[in-house]
This record gives sequence, structure tokens and C-alpha cells, in this order.
Amino acid sequence: MGRRIVRRADRTPVLLSAGLVAVILAAGGCWLVGGDVVIGLSEAQVQTALDLRFPVAKTYLGRISLAYHDPQVQLKEGSDHIGIGMSLTVSLGAGDDPKAYSGRAHLTTGIGYDPDSALVVLERPLLDSLSLGQLSVGYVEQASELARRLALERLDRIPVYDLKEEGIGRRAARMVLKDVTVQDGQLQITLGR
Repeated sequence: MGRRIVRRADRTPVLLSAGLVAVILAAGGCWLVGGDVVIGLSEAQVQTALDLRFPVAKTYLGRISLAYHDPQVQLKEGSDHIGIGMSLTVSLGAGDDPKAYSGRAHLTTGIGYDPDSALVVLERPLLDSLSLGQLSVGYVEQASELARRLALERLDRIPVYDLKEEGIGRRAARMVLKDVTVQDGQLQITLGR
């Protein structure tokens, strides 16, 4: 009398719902571990996110134009950063006949998390190397400084993953970035409280 008998069938819908949510999150490269959310991104997924944002260009002083294009993501096992090799075009002069120089740049960037937008983003890009073979020595230093500025101005905060697409954006708004590492060929991003 007064005792309620709970049958296994009463819990089945709840268990099925929880299982379905776990399968959906894991299929999207995102899974829950305790109270943390772990996001696993392959090199190809990061590459696709960057391809949508390039080329990145800006003109300085009205006569020097720089453009980063064709990014190539490089994940290094055990690292907490992303390497990005890319083509760089520097155009000198204004008007109809600027002189263009092509080369390569390599940047290293950290990973950050913006809880307001629930976005995983590139953070603090650093220019590691720049090669502009035909550019005269007098312009190389200026081009290097402008390439650093362009990276900071246009590549910092570029989104590489949107947690709202996984349906956990509201929950993620209360989370902070706990860990970033490349493990088993994937960028593993851990968010928690």
C-alpha cells in the first residue's frame, strides 16, 4: 500500500533518449566525459573551417597589399597549437600596375573558446617564417611586420568549430576551455566548468 512499483519499461524511454543523445554527440565529434565536453576535430575538419575563411587580405599605407591564401593545416602530435602553412602574396604600388610577389608563410596559432558565441576559435597567431624570394631586401623587413599584423588582425578569433551545431550551445555558454592537445591525429578540446 502506498508503494509504487517501478517497472523496467518505465525507465526504457529515458535510457533510450540518453543513449540517442550520446550517439548524436559522438557522431558529431563531440562527447561528454563527466561534466566536461570533449571535442575531437580531425585535420580535415579544421582545414575545411579555414578554407571557408580564406583568402585573408588587407592593404596598408594605401600601397602595400598582403593576402594569405591556400592555408594548409598541420596538427603535430602532443602539441597544444595548430600549424598553418599558407601562400602569401605581397603587392607593392598603387593603381593599375602594382608589382606582385609570391611566397610562403608559416604560422602557429593557439586555440581559444568564446563562451558567448559557443565557438572554438584560433587564438594568438604567430608568424614563424616568411619566404618572399624575389622581394628586395629593403622590403622584406616591412613585409614581415605587415604579415605579422595581418595575422593578428584577421586570423585571431577565426572560428574552427561551432558548438551550437551540436545542440549544446546553451550548456557550453557556462563552460571554459580546460585543455587542448593533438592526440591520435585529432585536435582534442576539453571544455568544462
